[in-house]
Amino acid sequence: MKKVRKMGCCSRCGDEMSDEELALLMGATCALCNHMQQEALQIRQEQPESAVSLPLLHAASVNVR
Repeated sequence: MKKVRKMGCCSRCGDEMSDEELALLMGATCALCNHMQQEALQIRQEQPESAVSLPLLHAASVNVR
């Protein structure tokens, strides 16, 4: 009898993954999701940290009845 291969799913996109693929990759994500996460991390590390400034809302600019 053939051994039944147990399939897992990517925790991010839901794609089916074999046990071999799960063992090769870090975490429980497929190769595509894993690569996208690594690229996003690299982009975040390369960007200088800058404070995001939002305009303040003033009471005069809001229509109050």
